[in-house]
Amino acid sequence: MKMINVLIVLIVITTTLISGCNEQTTPTNSFEHASNPCNVTIQADVIEGEAPLTVNFTSINCGKEEILAYQWFFQDPLQGESTEAEPTYTFYGKGVEEVLLVVKCTNDTSAGGEILINVTVPDPEVIKDTSYEVSYSLLDQSSSFLMVIGVIQSIAKVHIDTVRLNVTLYDDENSEIAYQETHATPSYIDPDEKAVFFTAFEDYEGFDHYEITIESFLQFNREPYYDLEIISSSADFIDNDYIVSGSIKNTGTEDIHLDISVPCYDASDNLLYIAGDEFNTFAPGEERSFSAKVDDILFDGSDIDGYEIILSPS
Repeated sequence: MKMINVLIVLIVITTTLISGCNEQTTPTNSFEHASNPCNVTIQADVIEGEAPLTVNFTSINCGKEEILAYQWFFQDPLQGESTEAEPTYTFYGKGVEEVLLVVKCTNDTSAGGEILINVTVPDPEVIKDTSYEVSYSLLDQSSSFLMVIGVIQSIAKVHIDTVRLNVTLYDDENSEIAYQETHATPSYIDPDEKAVFFTAFEDYEGFDHYEITIESFLQFNREPYYDLEIISSSADFIDNDYIVSGSIKNTGTEDIHLDISVPCYDASDNLLYIAGDEFNTFAPGEERSFSAKVDDILFDGSDIDGYEIILSPS
C-alpha cells in the first residue's frame, strides 16, 4: 500500500512539470510545485548552438494566478538581465549557461523556472588560420626605423578576445634577420569588425621582405563593450599635412580611455599610413573633438584618397 502512495506522488510531480505546458518543444524546469497558484516554466527556440548564439525566450504560465512582473537572469560571463516577458539574448562564450526566471503574480505569490543553454565554439586552431583578412604597409622613416603597420578584419563567426601578430624580416636569401610580436587593437573583436597593428624594427640591415602570421584567441569570458558614437569626421590638407578631425560621444555609462586609429588609403584601397589620437579620460555623456595627422615629413599625404576610424576603448 505504501508503494502505491509513492507512485501516486511521483506521477503528480511529473505532471506538474509537463502538463498545462504540453506544447513545449525544449527541456524546461520549474521551481514551484503545482500547489502554488503561481507557477511558470520557460521555453527557448534553441537550446544548443555555436557562438554567438541568439536565443528567443518565452515563459508559460502554468498556474492560476496572473503574472505581474518578470525578472530574467542570464548566468553567462556578461551576467545579463531582462524584465521583458519574452526577451532575446545572445551568448558569446563557451559553456553550459543557466537562465533563470523569477515572476511575481497576483495575491502576493511568486515562482521561478530555469533552462540550460549549451554554447559551443569552433576549435581555436581552426580559427587561427582563417579568421582574418589583412592589409598592411611597409614604411622606412628616415632610415632610422622600419615599420610594419596594418589593418585586420575578422571573418570569424565568433567573438575574438586577443589577436597576436608575428612579424618576421628576411634577407634576399630568405634567412631570418629579425622577429617581433605585436597585438592588434582593439582587443575584443566581433565578426566583421576591424583592428589595427604596428611594429617598428630599429635593426633591419639586409632586409629584403617580411612575413606576417596571425594567432587569434577565443574569448570565453567576454567583457562588455563600451558604447561610443562617431558624431562627425572630415579630412583636409593643412600645410602639407593630411589631417582627419571630428567628434566622438561616449554614450555609455563608464569612464574610459580611448585610442583613436585612422587608417589612410590610396585610390586603390591600399593602406598607406595609420594616424591616431587618444583620450586619456572620456566621461559618460561627454562629446570630444579629435585630430589625427599624417605629417608630410613622414609620408607624402598627397597620395591619400580616403580613411576610416577604428575606436579602441579600455
